[in-house]
Amino acid sequence: MKIHTALHRWILPPEICKRVGQLYFDISGVNGSDRNMLIRNMQFRNKYEKRRCFIIGNGPSLNQLDLSLLKNDITIAMNRFDQHPILGAWQPNFLCMFDPAASFARPDLREQMKTVLKGVTPRDGFFFHISNKPIIESFGIGSHKVFFAKTNLDVKLLTNTDREWDLTGPVPGGWSTSVLALILAMYLGCKEIYMVGMDHNWLVDKTYCTHFYQYQEEEHQTYVEMMEYVLKVFKGYEVIKKYACQRDIRILNATPDSYLDVFPRVKYETVFQ
Repeated sequence: MKIHTALHRWILPPEICKRVGQLYFDISGVNGSDRNMLIRNMQFRNKYEKRRCFIIGNGPSLNQLDLSLLKNDITIAMNRFDQHPILGAWQPNFLCMFDPAASFARPDLREQMKTVLKGVTPRDGFFFHISNKPIIESFGIGSHKVFFAKTNLDVKLLTNTDREWDLTGPVPGGWSTSVLALILAMYLGCKEIYMVGMDHNWLVDKTYCTHFYQYQEEEHQTYVEMMEYVLKVFKGYEVIKKYACQRDIRILNATPDSYLDVFPRVKYETVFQ
């Protein structure tokens, strides 16, 4: 990631940044200690081959959906899904929290991570950014269901999607946990992936609710910063769509009134008919 960070500090044409970034993605690897952690992910390769999968975001539209319908499907939840009452009826296969360790520098944010680990009992496991390994170990919580992924390049900078995204090595990262969730779903062998709770309505209004639960935003971003963030997320989705199409994987957005238009839309209710 260091070379990737440096690229943004240089005054270079975007196309050159992309080409150098692609080269870095192609040649980068993992060190010994990381390899020992990442090799555990091999057990998930094609584990749910040709099954359909639901990726569950934290958008307010979740409050409109009957999530009991997902009980027997493959599900990948994200971040603070521990606050959803549906967990009393079923547990997701996976829960992803992919912010790097620097995002959990404050004690209260580390407590939130600990709360998620205690509040969800995923059928297959948790997935975290590998930089969070020391934090999780400090909790003293059993780690047999905790797995890690390592990133080496922002997904939106990839120009070549021919190389497989293998979770036993570095994979592209992004500006949203949904990037890891999508990579995980494809690694599982799922050929039909539905996205729910992915409202992506951050630019609607500064006071607009962006989560299915009550959320107090402490760090206020400017509107320009939010626009830049949204553009990065959507550009990353475009690369993921290209990667999926090359492998005959369908990604569909089943989120009501979603602003995410990179993927084809489908009504949530019709998926179960």
